[in-house]
Amino acid sequence: MKQTLSSKKAAGYFNVNESTIKRWADNGALKCYRTEGGHRKFLLEDLKLYAKENNYVTSDFISTGTNGEYKNDVIGRNYKSLIKKLKKNILSGDTEKTYGLLNTLYINDFTLEEIFDYIVKETMIIIGREWAENTLNIENEHIATNTLITSLHQLERVIHKKTNNKKTALCAGLENDFHEAGLLCVKITLEEEGWNVIYPGINLPFKSISELVSKSKTDLICISSTYIKDQKDYIKKLNELKKLCKITGSVLIVGGENELSSDINEFTCKSITELKSIIKNIK
Repeated sequence: MKQTLSSKKAAGYFNVNESTIKRWADNGALKCYRTEGGHRKFLLEDLKLYAKENNYVTSDFISTGTNGEYKNDVIGRNYKSLIKKLKKNILSGDTEKTYGLLNTLYINDFTLEEIFDYIVKETMIIIGREWAENTLNIENEHIATNTLITSLHQLERVIHKKTNNKKTALCAGLENDFHEAGLLCVKITLEEEGWNVIYPGINLPFKSISELVSKSKTDLICISSTYIKDQKDYIKKLNELKKLCKITGSVLIVGGENELSSDINEFTCKSITELKSIIKNIK
């Protein structure tokens, strides 16, 4: 599903009357799509292309139905305030507002690196710290996490994906690791970059991951690693996986808020920004 805007929102984007937008659409100057009810819908990328080709000065802010609630923070890229608002939304279990915030950021040209590294990650670090300090109950932590994950799945459906690059990635979390938000952010980022993504999710036995690596002909293996009960055993399994990746030609990276020993650090990844830097070199 691609990101679409109504005639009213498209008019706001171009700072023109709604009738002007309808005229552009009806004479074929601006691409539009009709719903079953006959309403005009515009793809965001078509609006941006039309503005660029015709040198239109567009609005600094595209509304997504949030009544301008995030306008000043978005225009000023006020990460600190956006973190507070995301935290409030997920702790209240409000999936609609959480997705509304993430979507507002995305259609207003925040990169996924900005959204995931500077806002989502920092918000969840605060949530995790409050839980560890017993200032946040476990049930509220679960509500926040599940609200975020649901909203990330909604965001995934509207991101603009680049042309398929014919590369495949496997994204998984090892057994007993139930932290999915970061792994899902990795999946969405790779999809935006044109990757095919195999996503068995979290809490997957090492044997199952090894079998997938052997059978799937993957170019990249992304392992989420936040909770490590037995580091010695964990590192042993990662080294076995590393050997398997050398055989298959896959690149292995390990992400998450872990504290792996130095002999594993050569293939760790701590951010979406770092991930995008790594995948640029995968041929």
